[in-house]
Formats: sequence, structure tokens, C-alpha cells
Amino acid sequence: MFFDPEERLYLNGRWQEGLIPHFGVPEKEAEQIKRFFQHMQEFRVAIGNDGKEAFNIPVNNSSADPLYSALDQITMKDWLQKNNYNSEYLHWYTNYCTRDDFGTPYDQCSAWAGIHYFAARKGKGSNAGYSDVLTWPEGNGFLIKHLESSVKDNIQTGCLATQVASSEKAILINYFDTKDQQLKQWEAESCILAVPQFVAARLLQNKVREDSIHKDVQYVPWMVANLLVNSLDEKSGVTLSWDNVIHESKSLGYVNATQQLLDGHPTKRNLTYYLPLTDKEVREERKSIEKRTHPEWVEIIMKDLERVHPDIREKTEEVTIQIWGHAMAQTKPGWIFGNLRKSLSEPINKSIYFVHTDIAGISILKKDFIREFRQQVIS
Repeated sequence: MFFDPEERLYLNGRWQEGLIPHFGVPEKEAEQIKRFFQHMQEFRVAIGNDGKEAFNIPVNNSSADPLYSALDQITMKDWLQKNNYNSEYLHWYTNYCTRDDFGTPYDQCSAWAGIHYFAARKGKGSNAGYSDVLTWPEGNGFLIKHLESSVKDNIQTGCLATQVASSEKAILINYFDTKDQQLKQWEAESCILAVPQFVAARLLQNKVREDSIHKDVQYVPWMVANLLVNSLDEKSGVTLSWDNVIHESKSLGYVNATQQLLDGHPTKRNLTYYLPLTDKEVREERKSIEKRTHPEWVEIIMKDLERVHPDIREKTEEVTIQIWGHAMAQTKPGWIFGNLRKSLSEPINKSIYFVHTDIAGISILKKDFIREFRQQVIS
């Protein structure tokens, strides 16, 4: 489990525990937030007319009952308004959640996907709640090392796949071996493409698939920065946590990446700052990124964080910045239950399979997600 404290939100002039707004929230709005989570609990236990859970993991195991699937036709903001949720604090929080998980603002995000964020987590443990998180000091590196241990001899690194094609007898995988600078080829009975769909389409050299993805599947760009900092001044309230979020910030705040180290009092810390770029249309955001310099990115970060750490500029030793595409395809209305996600998920000739969060509908990796793929392969 995470070392405490796990999460905090800078709200109304101080840090509060947890990310759900409560400090300084007016009573009427607090009642709305309470009603919202009661509503989510109802969705969590709901069963469709087909006997399936309304919101499940993996997504494809969820009920197709129109009572619930129709939620994929409206936005999360629309759903809030139709159900008389008008609290600014609740609207901010749901927008934060959909931007975080799906890279999609709540006024563009499918209501079904937005509700799934809250209603599908149903984990059980004798000493944990359904929303608790399990981690290790080295993060997901622990899982990678464990998974690698049984197949280490079969892993070939330093290779760049260039094409995947079907022949009459096998799947042909062309790749560039960076160690000896040569193009090579593997023959396989089947192939798993664990890459985003826009990469898969290029590997398959399928122009129709590529055009469809370019037109209808969008990935929001993210700016992720790592800040090497010394001890920082703190605003009042809850102390430095794993996840640190600022109310009404365009960013998602920062993670204290040294939180899990056994040395509880490091002299320097690494803060990982996240900014999904969702103000403009996706293509426009990508173009603006190309023009922005490192100093300009740093200034954006400093202006945001000095609201909670007044000495952030002088205490920051290094800032490294990387631009990524969100691993999730945007979950706009119609994406979850629409034909496109379904067709992109279908194996090719029962030998080329697609496994990536962009077509899974959710941004988490769980045993059930893997089981779904295994059932697909077996069938």
C-alpha cells in the first residue's frame, strides 16, 4: 500500500486530505457531492437486464442494457446537469477525473465512461477498500521484473518492428536490429500488437485502417515534467502526499515520486508534474506544442506550483520535460459501445491480436483485462 499521506487537494487556501473537495465547500454543494457518490454506489451494484454488471472491468463484460449503454450517447457534463448537479466543486472534480483517466474534458467525455470511472472499481480485501492502491518502492518496475523472470531468455530488446504481414503459412514480422544494424524477419503463428492503434495501422500498412484512426480516434498530448527539488515551503494543512492536486489548476498536479522510498526524509525529491493539453482541439494543441520552448514550459510549471510552494523557483535544481500522447483514446460519446472500437479490437485472421488501453476503454491493467485477451485467443 502507499505510504501515508496518499492524496491531498489545495482548496480554499489550504491543503485538505483527499481529492474530493470538502474544505470550505458550502453545505448545499457538499450535499450534492454526497448525493453524487450515493448515485455512483447505486451504479456500482446495478445489474442490467442481461444479468451482467452495469459497469464492469474489463469494459466488454459490462451490461449492454440500453438503460446504461445509452449513457454513452451523452457527455458527463450533460449527465450531471440532467440530474441536477450544479455544484462548481463537483463539476471541477469530475472534469479532473475524466481528464486524468481519459485525456478528455467532462464536456466531451462519454457519460458512461465518466460513471465507469467511479462505479467499476469493486476490489475486495480484508484490509483494504475498493479504491485502495497497491504499489512498491520501485513502482511498476517491481511487476516488470517479476513478469520478466519466467521469460527472460526469450526477450529480445534493441529491436524496432517495421512491418507485420500475413502470409499463407505464417505471420511475418520485419524488424530492425539496432545491435548489428540489420533488417531481419521473424515468422510466427500469431502476433500480439500491444501498441496504440495509430502505430498498429502503420505496422500493418493498412491505409484504410490508418485513415479511419486518423479521422475518428484522438489522443490528447500531455506534458510531463520531472522536477528535482530541495525542501520546499508548504502551505498549511495536510503535509506532502503521494498525489498533490491544485483546485482549478489546468494541470493534474504532481506526484511525489520519492514517496515510496524507505528513507522517509530525503534531502532532495523528484516531483512528477502532469499537464494534459485539453484547452483546444487535439490537432491544434499538437501544433502549439511544436512552437513552445523549454523555458516556456518551465514558466508554465513555476506559475502553477508557486501558488502552493512560493519558493519553487529557487528550490528547483533541474526540470526535464517530455511530451507524450495519452495512452487512452479519447472516450467521446459513442466510443465505448460504438462499432469503431469493436472493429478495431477484432483479431485479424485469428492470428494478429490487439492489446492496448486505447481500445480497452479504460486506462488500467488488471487480471480481468488479461483474461479477456486469453479468452479471445483461445476462442
